[in-house]
Amino acid sequence: MPTLVWQARNDWPYLDMQDVVAEQVNRFMGGPLAIVPLAVVFAGLLVGAFLVCHGLWQLLRWPELAGYRFLGWTVLAVTSIFVLTVGRYYYVAGLYGLLFAASAVRIERHRPARWWRWVPTWPVYALSAVLAVGLALPVRPVSMVTTTDFVASGSLGWPQLADTVAVAQRRHQGAVVLTHTYWQASALEVHARQRLPEVYSPERGYWYTGTPPAGSDPVLYVGADPQYLGRFFEGTQRVGTVRLDAKADNVNQGVPVWLCHGPKAPWPQLWQRMRRM
Repeated sequence: MPTLVWQARNDWPYLDMQDVVAEQVNRFMGGPLAIVPLAVVFAGLLVGAFLVCHGLWQLLRWPELAGYRFLGWTVLAVTSIFVLTVGRYYYVAGLYGLLFAASAVRIERHRPARWWRWVPTWPVYALSAVLAVGLALPVRPVSMVTTTDFVASGSLGWPQLADTVAVAQRRHQGAVVLTHTYWQASALEVHARQRLPEVYSPERGYWYTGTPPAGSDPVLYVGADPQYLGRFFEGTQRVGTVRLDAKADNVNQGVPVWLCHGPKAPWPQLWQRMRRM
């Protein structure tokens, strides 16, 4: 209910965001038909994927869980909603625990069928753990991280990003800090909380967390380019660059820090124009 009230008071930004999500799913994730197989795979190879499918079957078909059958239909309904609205595959991840539990109850109460008896064994769990660590966690060498691994590349170099912005802010005391992306704003909040004033970003949910104070000038803007910033400020000067010991194609490699002067409108109006989903 608090989420629905907030959405209603802010003109339903989730609907705007859903258009962006659908476009990204269609472009990068194989479209809505790929949501279900991706959700199964990312439940965890090998054990997680099996438990999800087995658990759903038990909720729908096993007599001993008849009192909880509505949960199985709920899983199908929620998944269908995300397929129809073209959501991301991991939106259903909150259902994994329920399906794992349903499968585990059946496995512990009854001897598994011969053809899949090998699944709930320690070698399979060990292999699943190795796959999870090797493929999902950011424990690979930095030299192996590229933009195709979006999460690892997007978060690589956050401490260096924070240090670069903090140095620039010390040189330009009083400058308000804005970031081009909510990833960068989050990085500064975590890694430079004590060294920077409040951080703002016009992207997605961060836009709603606060507007720069009236009269804010100059502004330290992290990311973007002079042509884009020229739509909002009279002048820009590059005062920093993020340098990483990583490949050139990583997201935070070479991110510029700009000192921007002369907002072209009062901040309430400018903030409306800068909003990005």
